[in-house]
Amino acid sequence: MTKPTIFVVDDQPENFSVIEILLFEEDCTLKFLNGGQALLTALQYQQPDLILLDIMMPEPNGFQVCQRLKANALWCQIPIIAVTALSDQSDLDACLRAGADDFISKPVKGTELRARVRSMLRIKQQYDRLQGLVELQDDLSHMMVHDLRSPLTSIAMSTAVLERICPDDRQQKQAKRISASIQRLQCMIDSVLMLSKLRSEQLTLQRQTSKLSSIARDAIEDLRLFAEQRALLIQTDFPSTETRLKVDVLLLRRVIDNLLSNAIKFSPPETTVLIRIDFPVENRARLQIFDQGPGVSEALRNRIFQKFETDLSMSGVKQTGLGLAFCKMAIEAHGGEISVAANEPQGSVFAMELDCDPELVAASDRESVQSSRDHGNGG
Repeated sequence: MTKPTIFVVDDQPENFSVIEILLFEEDCTLKFLNGGQALLTALQYQQPDLILLDIMMPEPNGFQVCQRLKANALWCQIPIIAVTALSDQSDLDACLRAGADDFISKPVKGTELRARVRSMLRIKQQYDRLQGLVELQDDLSHMMVHDLRSPLTSIAMSTAVLERICPDDRQQKQAKRISASIQRLQCMIDSVLMLSKLRSEQLTLQRQTSKLSSIARDAIEDLRLFAEQRALLIQTDFPSTETRLKVDVLLLRRVIDNLLSNAIKFSPPETTVLIRIDFPVENRARLQIFDQGPGVSEALRNRIFQKFETDLSMSGVKQTGLGLAFCKMAIEAHGGEISVAANEPQGSVFAMELDCDPELVAASDRESVQSSRDHGNGG
């Protein structure tokens, strides 16, 4: 097993020998760094298991270094023990608020130092083990999802052949139902892969200029058969003139697919699902999906967009707990917001809001004015 590495950071090199003597019997590797800038440079090449950080140093001082480390996704998980001569309670509180995980007062006592070092190293080892399990789970998920693609593609091709050769209308209708189910499965597989990429920040948005209503209409068309099977009506309330957005069309389409299929899935038969697009404030577009299902409890609304959160009260409806988490990450990647509210007197309203590009807003306004002039001139 590799020895844990501890970075000892101080602007007074004579303090290094004290730490070295006190930790001599500990099974760890010590690396001494003269000041905060030396630490920031060293972190570019090596990540330690623990940092012993002096607070009262020239800039960047210990407070500033803590803040920079905790704000960096690559370094924020490294535990920091602040080593300080400050004794006032407000100063110690400032250390913790800056990002230190623990602190020890000067002059350093050997027993206390060793106990705190062991405690922080134990926490770091537990964190590393958990991260390893998470990565293993992600790898297994990727393998399973990729392996599902091949048989699903074969089923889709066979179903397409059946749709062409079946002479009986009833058989063709069944084949179309199978095809619709395959499309939903393919959408779920793609969503799982995209969710993983979004979480690891490996997905780059492919932004294109498009209208929100155009993306929504495509989603409605694909899910119309699903709605008809459940005896549901999909209604739309779209503006006559609409500002274009710069969005990742495929990613946003999957968000609408998820929200709309959920609305259909949770709605009772012979009810209506309404999709509304409006612009509540300047340079802000909003899409809302209203259903008449059982609704989302107020307690669940705050966490329903987290992974694996589902409404277990919905018996008979299969839920993975991943769809809404994907929607939230995709909308936030666009700089937007997603929320859920009650639909009075019954049901839920899922809403997503996105910023409009001011240049596209101006272009849309000019097109609207020109269209009005043409209409007024009989054009």
